[in-house]
Amino acid sequence: MRNQNSNEEIEQTEREQKKIVRYPFWDFILEIIEFIIMCFVIAGIMFVIFVLIIGWVEVFNNLSTIATIMFQPSLLGAFFLWVSITKRKKFKDILMGKPKIPEKGHRWFYYFFIITWFILLAGFFTLLLLGWILFEPNLPEFWLDIYSGVLLAPIVEEIVYRGYIYLRCDDIYQGGRIYYEWKSKKYDEDGKLVERTFMTFEITYAAVLSSVLFSVSHVQYMLSGFTAPFLFIEGLIGGLLFCKFRNETDSLITGMVFHGMYNFGVQLIGSTVFLFLLINPALH
Repeated sequence: MRNQNSNEEIEQTEREQKKIVRYPFWDFILEIIEFIIMCFVIAGIMFVIFVLIIGWVEVFNNLSTIATIMFQPSLLGAFFLWVSITKRKKFKDILMGKPKIPEKGHRWFYYFFIITWFILLAGFFTLLLLGWILFEPNLPEFWLDIYSGVLLAPIVEEIVYRGYIYLRCDDIYQGGRIYYEWKSKKYDEDGKLVERTFMTFEITYAAVLSSVLFSVSHVQYMLSGFTAPFLFIEGLIGGLLFCKFRNETDSLITGMVFHGMYNFGVQLIGSTVFLFLLINPALH
């Protein structure tokens, strides 16, 4: 009888050890709220510093420029301060390490992205030389956008969304994912059926949730009426792709590079006038 009770206790202990304790979702939402509050505090401190240095009048006359300059540094400073205080994750786990080469079945998309980007860039300069487009950046705002959107934003957003937030989302879903692979079947010389995987699809639940949050955080670009759903989808797809880079290379650096390349292309297009779309007699 004692042996039976002992065995039952051992089995019960093993079952309890195997139970997955999921990270509470609402605790995660509370963390995000805490982080947002920290961002406002840091931004407020930097705003006061600007006022003390250059005065109220200059600050309000150049509010847009100052906001562009201090937004990303404020976000990054708030993030590191918040992580240091809460100590919920280690910096080395968030920042990860040097990128590794993706496995063979996953490399095609990296080649596709890079080749497509350079083709579009070459096409842009070709149209510029032909006189079909005009590149008219609004200086100095253009260089501020390059500083904020191309240099700083990829670093800050990859650390925050694909670093910390992704890890916390993964705590919630415990590595849950959707996985599918495409296989080709053929018979070898001995008549045996051989299966070969030529393409795989994998997406984690953490990637989906962190990408939704990433897209929603760009709400300032969605205040343009009917284009809002398209901008949300663009942000969602972009977030999923950056998560793909993160998981396949075990690094945030890959996402930072591709993120910067994408934002640079957006900045070029945003400063371009497409003459061939206008009624321009000079082109006829």
